[in-house]
Amino acid sequence: MVYLLVRFVGLIAAGGLVGLMSGCVQRVYSTHEPDKPALAAHRTVAVLPFYVRLERPWVEEFAAAHAVTPAELRQRQAAECRALAYALQTELLARLQRQRPGYTVQFQPVAETNQRLERAGIPFDSLNYRSTEELQRILQVDAVLMGQTKLVQSLPAALALMMRLDMPEVDTPPSETTSHLLLYDGRTGRRVWQFDHQLTGKGSLAAPSLAKDLMRTAGPTFPYQR
Repeated sequence: MVYLLVRFVGLIAAGGLVGLMSGCVQRVYSTHEPDKPALAAHRTVAVLPFYVRLERPWVEEFAAAHAVTPAELRQRQAAECRALAYALQTELLARLQRQRPGYTVQFQPVAETNQRLERAGIPFDSLNYRSTEELQRILQVDAVLMGQTKLVQSLPAALALMMRLDMPEVDTPPSETTSHLLLYDGRTGRRVWQFDHQLTGKGSLAAPSLAKDLMRTAGPTFPYQR
């Protein structure tokens, strides 16, 4: 039985590794060889809420300067990750459905996917530890598409100075974004396609921008294309 354990692996390409430089921005992505026989048998696919991880090395010092307790800090960040997880799920599916000429599979609506998970008593924070066989049975689809995104927000020098001067809280864009798309066969639990993407030097915390940037590079290799 294969379990969807969250692992941020190195970007080692089975199908190739590409790096693009533009000024101080670096983009690296890789595609793993797809399992074409398994993919050919799929007719329905569900997109799960993303697993989102935020890393802010400066945030505890910032919170202490603004009288925010560690518990409050964890609660705020968990809520932020959860909101982004569902927003990325919605945005990714919307972009897949806008693709032309389209795909050979039908994508399950996000509302139906989330309702089925809720009715089955599967909480958001346990999704990545469920077997694909269990998810396939609950969602009634042939394949499950997962997304994982890690956002690292380094604190710029100017913001560090503002923090020391006790200025109001200011958010910063991520200095590094690492994302993985993983497609699993529902019947066997095998991973049948994977795409890894890393962007350093700039970024956005907005789900539309994250999904657009991810699909810009993943789109040409995404399975099921007509």
